[in-house]
Amino acid sequence: MVLPEDKNQIARSLTEKMIVHSTSAAPTKVGKPDIETIARNVRDKQFGFKSLVHEVVQSPMFLSK
Repeated sequence: MVLPEDKNQIARSLTEKMIVHSTSAAPTKVGKPDIETIARNVRDKQFGFKSLVHEVVQSPMFLSK
């Protein structure tokens, strides 16, 4: 398996996958800005997995399910 070198792309992809898994629904176009916000916050916190989980469970998409 080859991972992309772009950490931002990895963060966005992992965020989207975690949202799908945690809410049992694919994000809509309306949710895309939330995914970008989560990925940006994770980047600002040095791409930590714990930060990703925290950001996902605090997101409007997760909290509204």
